[in-house]
Amino acid sequence: MKRTTESAAQIAREHNISPQLLRNRLKKGMSIEDAVKECINVRDARTASGSAPHKSSRPGQGEIEFAGETYASFSAACQALGLRESSAYAKRKRLMDDGYSLESASRAVLEEAATRGVQRRKRTPVIINGISYDSQLEAAGALGLSMGSINARRTRDKLSFEDAVRALLEARTADFVYGVPATTHPWPELRNAISGNQDYQLTEDGDQITATLSLPGGIAINYTISMAVSGFLSFYFQDLDFLASCDLNELNSHYIGVKFLREADNTVSARYDMPVIGRSQSDLAQFFKVRNFVFSIISSIINQ
Repeated sequence: MKRTTESAAQIAREHNISPQLLRNRLKKGMSIEDAVKECINVRDARTASGSAPHKSSRPGQGEIEFAGETYASFSAACQALGLRESSAYAKRKRLMDDGYSLESASRAVLEEAATRGVQRRKRTPVIINGISYDSQLEAAGALGLSMGSINARRTRDKLSFEDAVRALLEARTADFVYGVPATTHPWPELRNAISGNQDYQLTEDGDQITATLSLPGGIAINYTISMAVSGFLSFYFQDLDFLASCDLNELNSHYIGVKFLREADNTVSARYDMPVIGRSQSDLAQFFKVRNFVFSIISSIINQ
């Protein structure tokens, strides 16, 4: 076995075996060669029996050290260095096809990125549910989605970036039960940040924030803000009398992101569900973006 000075973790990563099992065999006095062979046999036996593989046997998912930093995964290292994940994984695979080990291929890709520096790609603004973002990466971060899951959905269903994001968000909201507030993290922190601003009042039970939208012509619209389910903040505008005679299906198809609803008492309401990622400053910035967007839609409808 060459490079006997390598750590058990490094050797385990190269051979896709359990580092803990390898250390146990070495502690029992086995040589590195014999220990690796036995660990490989154990791995293959588990695979053949259908047992779940050890975490380290999933390429790219284990920790990786580079330039004095430890990253949770190859993917995390790529993000930190500004690498596009799909390109980095493709380049690593080509190197491994040329005979590189998993570790050496990963390191070569990261070293090239560090030497070359972060590529400055042209940003393409995107609009998701009416909200504009400077780039796809910014949109993914603000909505709590990974670029990997978005790209996978795009490839599988042959969707545009915007449609793939909307599909993933719709899947997350499929089990919404409105009227059943979530009081878990991150609602308390976000609730306190919002209610600290002028014109927002927290209800006594702490489940909702109430506010009033004042528009020209003496029009005042009451609305509430709550976390309908953990992970989404809901804006709910009630008693929109000026929409009573409107075709709500037409409004919903025209103003993507806002849901116009006719309630049981025949009044009209509007709702917008905003994904929350659990970082208060980012969520608060997204909150004001969404609020201004909904305000602009209501104002434009009234002006029409």
